[in-house]
Amino acid sequence: MPVKPDTSASHRPWLKRVLKAAASALLIVLLIVLLAAVLITLELKIGIAHIVTTALVWLFVIAIGSPLLMLFFPALGFPLLWLMLLPEWIMTAIRRRKRRNKSE
Repeated sequence: MPVKPDTSASHRPWLKRVLKAAASALLIVLLIVLLAAVLITLELKIGIAHIVTTALVWLFVIAIGSPLLMLFFPALGFPLLWLMLLPEWIMTAIRRRKRRNKSE
């Protein structure tokens, strides 16, 4: 009977190192972008360019931070995900109520 090769992670220690390095790099990028967002937000000069830049940086922080938060800290990430989905749930409930009122 042929023996199947074992492809578990224990035989590939390099994969663990690569994943740890990637997670560390993503965390460092997140912290740098977060620091930039705070510095831009605290800037006293308020202008359209600053507002747009701040919005884009915070959007990037949320886009990168949410998956990392859910990956490394699921107890914090899932409530954040629920909060992000809350506006859609509210709008869906409003649409259903309007449809129900129209049909009556």
